[in-house]
Amino acid sequence: MARFLIEVIEEKIIHLVMATSTLSEGVNLPFETVLIPSLQRWENNISPSEFKNLVGRAGRPGFGTEGRSLVLVPEQPERNQRSQDRRIYDKKIEIRNLYNYLVRRLQEPPIDTNNGAISPLATLIDHLRDQWRELVQNGTDAEFLMWLEQTAPITAQPRNQLEENAIESLDSLDNVLIAAIVEVEQMSAREMELNELEAELRRLWQQTYAYYASQNQAQLQEIFVHRGRGLKSTIYPNYGQRKRLYKTSLPPRSGNQLLTLYRRIRDHLETGNNYLSRQEDEQFIYVRDAIQLIGEVNTFSIGNLRGRGRRTETSWEVILRWWLCHQRASRQPSETQISDWHNFVSKNFSYRFNWGLGSILALAIDEAFGEMTFEPSSLENWPRIGLPWIVFWMKELIVWGTLDPVAAYLLARIDPVTTRTQAEYLSQVYYQSVSNLEPNDRLNPITITSWAQQSFASIEQHQVGLRPSRQIPVSLLRDFSRASKHKWRVIPVEVGEEIHWLDPAGFPLASCQIPETWQAEYLHKYDFELNSSQQVVTSERYL
Repeated sequence: MARFLIEVIEEKIIHLVMATSTLSEGVNLPFETVLIPSLQRWENNISPSEFKNLVGRAGRPGFGTEGRSLVLVPEQPERNQRSQDRRIYDKKIEIRNLYNYLVRRLQEPPIDTNNGAISPLATLIDHLRDQWRELVQNGTDAEFLMWLEQTAPITAQPRNQLEENAIESLDSLDNVLIAAIVEVEQMSAREMELNELEAELRRLWQQTYAYYASQNQAQLQEIFVHRGRGLKSTIYPNYGQRKRLYKTSLPPRSGNQLLTLYRRIRDHLETGNNYLSRQEDEQFIYVRDAIQLIGEVNTFSIGNLRGRGRRTETSWEVILRWWLCHQRASRQPSETQISDWHNFVSKNFSYRFNWGLGSILALAIDEAFGEMTFEPSSLENWPRIGLPWIVFWMKELIVWGTLDPVAAYLLARIDPVTTRTQAEYLSQVYYQSVSNLEPNDRLNPITITSWAQQSFASIEQHQVGLRPSRQIPVSLLRDFSRASKHKWRVIPVEVGEEIHWLDPAGFPLASCQIPETWQAEYLHKYDFELNSSQQVVTSERYL
């Protein structure tokens, strides 16, 4: 839906979007005008930061040079109105004053000693130095540089929270520097001498925003370059170690933790050659165990979902089973829980786990190809990595919420396929066509893509030889005993694993389980009529 929304707005098919502030804060769309109907949410006024975020939705590079934000405020009350209704008068004044305050805050420059120019890299280095000074008390610059030369976050054992904070900041800086060192040496196709590396780091520093934004950039540069020299000469002197830490895309402490677990995780992933031959519960366990193993790295750990009252919690495994198995899962979220469960899936499985899986794949690719240039999207090279095809599909399983890789492909690539039930039904056509192949070979994306290109055009045209049944049995949701007519025009709306049949005014009249042959496109190609006396819905094609 998010992808579809972007497409229809960019193509100017839709010209007006109505959204809650939650959605409007998260979208990145070419809106020309943003209309804010109220400066209050419930009983509270919106904050300057929220106001700035909302008006920032207007205008996008490449679509317009500027945007407009319109705010609805009460008209300026006349003074004689004050005596008539003091409460209404004061409320109008309050809202107008709030608007003027928010605009003033928006126009104010950031409070910063660097005239508003803030570099995250410079902030990190400043923060690291401040933490070291708090840790050591009265330490000199020379002692600080010596600490930079000797401290290895991977092996350091912090004695207190102050030391832990300083080492954590140093680890974050190392993440930037290791990436710089590895990439510079890869471009040179050789390991550099220390003096060569120092010259490259100085050149690199002069291309950073910190070089231009920081008043004390010379001091920051020395810290940056000094730590870079220390990483190569003392902290991580082995090129292979630096490269593998770089491949994890994590700061060294978390990266080293992932490297320690890499073999266990890989051994589990390698057991997926017969994934398609397994029962659904066994497939779920395979995915669940992968999430659990990767979650042993602190960065990717997944806890349980705490209830809003903080008195109850829901296991992440329960939510995962619901997400991947749909209505077949034994536990389903309530109406008040479903939003929280979706949010949990997005933050923990789609983001955190998929990030961890990406790091594992980067290590596997590096292990297989070494110095070779290799893109993960080069499907022909995948077998050389030594992992089964199900690993290639695992991210898509998580994103689309299914245990069926072909269903995930159809949902991602074939526009007419819009529901998981529909995708899983259509995938069986593919599996029947490749039943002569080994289970792992059936999941080869080249084979799946070729099948889709050759056959889906006919599937779309003929709907796999299916059409809605002439008569669909339904359960009535209203009492029709006093109704004089027995036939009602209805519109199908998918709700979970059911279809609710609504009259044109939106009132639900009947419901039924989604038939196996149901296609979302039927809504645009057929008229449906409810016969309340026979409790069936009939269909007639009109396109």
